[in-house]
Amino acid sequence: MVVARPIRIMAGGGGALIVATALALVVAGCGREHARKAETATTADVVRGTEQQRLRALLGHDYDVAQKLHADDFELVNPLGETVSKEAYIDSGDAFAYTVWKPISPIRVRVHGDSAVIRYESDLEIHGSRGHYWHTDLYEKRDGQWQIVWSQATGAP
Repeated sequence: MVVARPIRIMAGGGGALIVATALALVVAGCGREHARKAETATTADVVRGTEQQRLRALLGHDYDVAQKLHADDFELVNPLGETVSKEAYIDSGDAFAYTVWKPISPIRVRVHGDSAVIRYESDLEIHGSRGHYWHTDLYEKRDGQWQIVWSQATGAP
């Protein structure tokens, strides 16, 4: 945050240069802050889109896309409190047992460098059981690709 402070201008004509320099620094600082916020908003949109792509891959039984979007060290904590590895989730086919997975709240995204946390509520059906769940997921950008690393699903009322 840039704070404007009064500047004492001495006689001798250098005052205009001081004021112009101070103004340029304030404008440059505001520009960097705006650019940082715009970059974060764009990154949030990319992460949100990656989650939507992941859901389409799981519902559409697209093994290759699902493999690419789940990190090798991916872990899911399911609503029963069980920890499930990528192998147990993707390779076993359990990831493709969903018949409905629809976000019913906005997918909220918090970006921190090459990590992002998302949270949303969904209408989900798997193995004939349907309900509403809250999802909290950690994404990391690895080798230029956003991948889900951790996921936790909790039953919602």
